[in-house]
Parts: sequence; C-alpha cells; structure tokens
Amino acid sequence: MLDGSEILSVDGMGTPGYGARGQLKRGVDVSLLGVKGRVTGRRSLGPRGRFVRLEAGGTVFVAGARLPRDYVVDSSGTELADFNGTDWRFRAAEPGIVAFAALIVAADLGVTLMSPLLEIF
Repeated sequence: MLDGSEILSVDGMGTPGYGARGQLKRGVDVSLLGVKGRVTGRRSLGPRGRFVRLEAGGTVFVAGARLPRDYVVDSSGTELADFNGTDWRFRAAEPGIVAFAALIVAADLGVTLMSPLLEIF
C-alpha cells in the first residue's frame, strides 16, 4: 500500500523460495495498481532461460539472470533496476517497479534466477 492505495496484491503464492518458484511455472494471479495480471517464471541452466515476469494490462516487468547482478526490464527492454539478492538499484522508483522488487524479495524469487548448478555445491 502507498498512501492508502493498494499497489500490488498476489493471490495464491506458495511459501517463499522453492515453494513460490513451483507456483510460478503455472502462474500466479496478481493485481498491479488495480489491473489484473499474472506473474510467471522459469528456471533453467542458461541465464537467458531464467526469469520472473509480471504482466498486468500493458505493463510488463521481467527480472532476468545476469552475472554479477540480475536486472529488471520493461516491455521495451529498458533497464529499470538491477539487484544482487536484496541490494537494489533503481533507475526510476515508480510504484509498480518497486512493488515488483518487493515481491521478488518477499517471496524469495531470487532462487528462480539462480543457476541450478549452484545447488550441487
């Protein structure tokens, strides 16, 4: 909530971390600034195949994997933020992108962006 207005609500997200990652494969219903949408995600060996995507109406945010820091872009490919765990740097702190960042941290969706090979060690 911001000034009494709901920015992002999430319906049916699993437990943080691996539980939430499993839900992302099927998609999770969200409401971003009052517009219905969906959060999806995928994990793979290659960094291009690891992402968390929020789409609500015409708004699209995609968090992707990149070393040494991960990133968030909009539908035009403009980079909006980059992060490493919970250390975020925003290009513009608009409510939608900050809410998406908060969702990634609160649901521990960073595990979706990590290489599965890291779990071996």
